[in-house]
Amino acid sequence: MIEIRGGSFNDKLNKIIHSEWLYFTYIGMALIIYRLTFATIATTHVTMYLVAEVIATIVLVGLLMLNQNNRGALRHAPKKKSLTAISAKQFLGWLAVITFLQFLFDPYMFGILSRLYKMLGPSQVQDVSQYFALPNLTDTGNLLITCIIAPIFEEILFRGLLLNAMVRYGEYFSVVSSSIAFGVAHGSFIQGTFAFLCGVLFGTVYLQYGLKATIPLHMLTNILFGTLLDNVFYASGILNNQIILVLVVAFCITFAIGILYRWFTRQAKVAVNYKTMAWLLLSPSWWLYVVFSM
Repeated sequence: MIEIRGGSFNDKLNKIIHSEWLYFTYIGMALIIYRLTFATIATTHVTMYLVAEVIATIVLVGLLMLNQNNRGALRHAPKKKSLTAISAKQFLGWLAVITFLQFLFDPYMFGILSRLYKMLGPSQVQDVSQYFALPNLTDTGNLLITCIIAPIFEEILFRGLLLNAMVRYGEYFSVVSSSIAFGVAHGSFIQGTFAFLCGVLFGTVYLQYGLKATIPLHMLTNILFGTLLDNVFYASGILNNQIILVLVVAFCITFAIGILYRWFTRQAKVAVNYKTMAWLLLSPSWWLYVVFSM
């Protein structure tokens, strides 16, 4: 064994491999593989999309497990509450937040931010049109991907693995950082922002109830808000009825703000771990992940 000042070479190497900096670098590397897998394999074909998701999940688990900090975090994930603990009021609150986000972003459900975003130029118009295209209810393959496969694997990847790997640094940090990764994965500013905000909700729900709650909630979001209501709003011309629109939007905004305010005020106050945030920002793989996604 090679001896070097301050310890053996193996000891030094192990210290680097299991360091906090590489802790986040491994996560970023896994995210890069996730994006590259989709860029080369995933298509609108159900089988290829499923293969891409499975490969990305296996690689993500493998890379995370290389670092002992990640292994410890994933093995000692906090226990979650039973689904029976979810009250009707709590569930309606989640729906209110999702509805509010849909009215902000989805052009078929008013889409305030999407309309403003389109004013920035032709490329932005194309982004909004591409990521909020009216779903074709006869395209069973695409519907299966959007409503079933994607919610399952995205929750496993971004909540079950990434959020769990970072929750040791605090719930706020893990929810926000995993939501940023979730938003970046969508490859567009407007869609990424929407996904980030949805990720904050899904992450909050995950911390309490786990994947058994977030997967159905994610599915419901894609099925009800991203598919069925888009077609209902478009076909019925609700967008042209300004009175109904104003009332519905006002109700959703008020309800969502109330829910978010109550949630934030009930959270335990925790100190911001600036050192951990610095390690995350200095990890090159996270920046490469953003580059590959965009």
